[in-house]
Amino acid sequence: MITGDSRSVITTNTTKTSSTEESTSSTSTVQDYLLQFSPTTFFLLLLPPIIFNSGYHMNRSLFYPLLPAISFYAILGTAISSAVIGLGLYKVTQAVNCSGFQPTLSETLAFGALISATDPVSTLAVFQSKRVDPTLFYLVFGESVLNDAVGLVMYETLRKFVGIQHSGSSVGTALFDFGIIFVCSTLLGLVCGIIASKITRLVKGGEDGVLIECGMFSLVVYLPFLVAEVLSMSGIVTILFTGIMCKCYGAKNLTPESKLVMDDFFRILAHLAETAIFLQLGLSVFGLTSTEPEALNAAFVLATLACCLLARAVNVYPISYFLNYVVYDKSPSGEMLVKPKTQHMLYLSGLRGAVAFACAQTFPDDYGNRGVFVVTTMAVVLVTTFTMGGGTESMLEGLGIDTGMDCRGEV
Repeated sequence: MITGDSRSVITTNTTKTSSTEESTSSTSTVQDYLLQFSPTTFFLLLLPPIIFNSGYHMNRSLFYPLLPAISFYAILGTAISSAVIGLGLYKVTQAVNCSGFQPTLSETLAFGALISATDPVSTLAVFQSKRVDPTLFYLVFGESVLNDAVGLVMYETLRKFVGIQHSGSSVGTALFDFGIIFVCSTLLGLVCGIIASKITRLVKGGEDGVLIECGMFSLVVYLPFLVAEVLSMSGIVTILFTGIMCKCYGAKNLTPESKLVMDDFFRILAHLAETAIFLQLGLSVFGLTSTEPEALNAAFVLATLACCLLARAVNVYPISYFLNYVVYDKSPSGEMLVKPKTQHMLYLSGLRGAVAFACAQTFPDDYGNRGVFVVTTMAVVLVTTFTMGGGTESMLEGLGIDTGMDCRGEV
């Protein structure tokens, strides 16, 4: 992201140094392209390989025992966070003068859903390098993966109510739509994963076996995403569960050479996509300051940060208590599953990233408030990334969390 920020400064200044009108126009076109964060490119090209790789390389022996806890944090926790942020910001903007900015309830609820999507990439990178407790790693990792999927579906559901008249029954309709989309997308991913596994069993390429197997495997795992989007379902949810099923069943049908190639290929593809996303985020900072400087509402940014911190606390600590004393009722050794220091680290892992910013770019502009929500989202992304993400190592030391443990927690 810092590289993107630096590159955007250079890009912003290139127009001033152009000597001819033609070169200035050409440079300006390139500049505009670089400084714009395209949600279409993000959701169709960059995010799918990251989500698929997360599902494909998931350590099942560690992930599955924690699935109930991860589901509570990702599904119930995201719903709580969205409600707290949405209702909190609505009350604040009604009671306090945020430079005249007064969004509707439907807008703040939709914004609450998108800003609840966490993206602790930098935190997980430190976890891997420090080899933290696998339980902590997979709680943060699993929550972030499912949280993105849940947050996207919730946002897409709530944004439909912006700009239209709605009643109390709309809440039930929204919940029903959310449930249907999430369940159907999950089932589609599982079915497509099984179909992909069957296809890989039938495909044998002879002398070019590795090339044909890898090409076919790459094709059948991306098609479910496109099918889900065409059917107005969540491609992200679908491709996540496709990745899980392909690893469980499809990878077994590949030759040892093809399996090694596909493992490295998906890792490299996901890493390149993450790099491109952070570079583009950095470039977008100066794109926003040059195109929408008036959209920066400091009071609303501060209110959003406060609501995010509050929502994270209301999300993590009550759910952790419920998991420790109701769902798991402590472990056989008498220890809690989610220890207090693990809870604190979970709370501090609530970074916001590209998913939230990409959603903000598609925010409904019926009331002309999109610019404020976009700039506010970028501000939250920057603050959480550089404070929480940059301070992860210090937080681990301060909380006394064990490091240098079994590296099986890595993905």
